[in-house]
Amino acid sequence: MHFLFNDGVTDASTYNSEFTSVGRYDTPAVGAAVGYLLPAIVELIGRIEPGTRVLDVGCGVGSLAAYFAGLGCRVVGIDLDEHNLEVARRAYPDVRFAVAAAGEGVLDAIEEQPFDLVTCTEVIEHVYSAKSLAEGCFAATKPGGRFIISAPYHGYLKNLTIAALGKCDRHYSPLWEGGHIRFFSRRTMSCLLEQVGFCDLRFRGAGRVPFLAKSMVMSARRPADKGA
Repeated sequence: MHFLFNDGVTDASTYNSEFTSVGRYDTPAVGAAVGYLLPAIVELIGRIEPGTRVLDVGCGVGSLAAYFAGLGCRVVGIDLDEHNLEVARRAYPDVRFAVAAAGEGVLDAIEEQPFDLVTCTEVIEHVYSAKSLAEGCFAATKPGGRFIISAPYHGYLKNLTIAALGKCDRHYSPLWEGGHIRFFSRRTMSCLLEQVGFCDLRFRGAGRVPFLAKSMVMSARRPADKGA
């Protein structure tokens, strides 16, 4: 779920032209990455009906997409790492996987209508233009639809703990080629989502204990069209 956005466009406000990646996988079992996030994701989404249309942005090898397919949803997963998508296609033949970047033209690129639910887990920390990613997810969400995003959590107490333990060089290391290039708090993620038009934001920590959470999961809604 880390492999996105390299379509050769140089205008970062439209698409990301570069990204970082933690590498490629040869099996679909990246279970730990999905496992600790899933309880918060499920809680924020609530009841999900069979037939719900879901887009998983930065789907990687398809673990989360497969979870929703198992609930009877109609799922599309997009990514730009063709190797991982091939792994996903072999493992989950009932899910549609497509090579596509999550820009504002994503629906045209995959020839789909807006989705009831869009998910983007542990991706945004790897892209150079977080706003263009958020704009693409907004464009892919139908009016009144729900968006779920996760990213490593950085709050005040966690940042203090990292510093007090002398772990800053390791945690924020610029030497890891596949590392994170953006570090979000609840406040900065909320600001980004509201900036592109989302509303009704909700937050959950995932992994470890409150205030030291490994990641954060946020739910947002695209406002319904006026008069709808």
